Amino acid sequence: MTKINLFSVKSSGEKFYHLARISHDHFENKSPLVIFAQGTALNYVDELLWRYPKNGFLPHTLHDLESLITITDKEPLLTEAQSIFNLSQMPMTGNHFQVYEFEDQTSPDKHKASKNRFSHYKEQGFHLISLA
Repeated sequence: MTKINLFSVKSSGEKFYHLARISHDHFENKSPLVIFAQGTALNYVDELLWRYPKNGFLPHTLHDLESLITITDKEPLLTEAQSIFNLSQMPMTGNHFQVYEFEDQTSPDKHKASKNRFSHYKEQGFHLISLA
């Protein structure tokens, strides 16, 4: 059963903290993670991970599932992913081991989009877990 891990966030800093921590944990545990980002978010996340941690970087690639951390906007790549950090407005579909999501409270529109994704996940019978 797919687990949906939810992080409640109220600022961009909180988003980056959770994204960086989860990415780092997956890298350290040699557990592949696909970060799904669209539009300007794709390049923004790419730049952030090249500067994290402060005195180094987190190795990752764009659109290449051969690395541990992959950033992509290519939906077909998601079918092979077991762990996804969804930064898009659309809900994930399919059978993944786990999906990370933000309950994004940085704006009313983003919060509404978060609620819509969570409703979809509940309808699909996915297991929702609220994380700190």
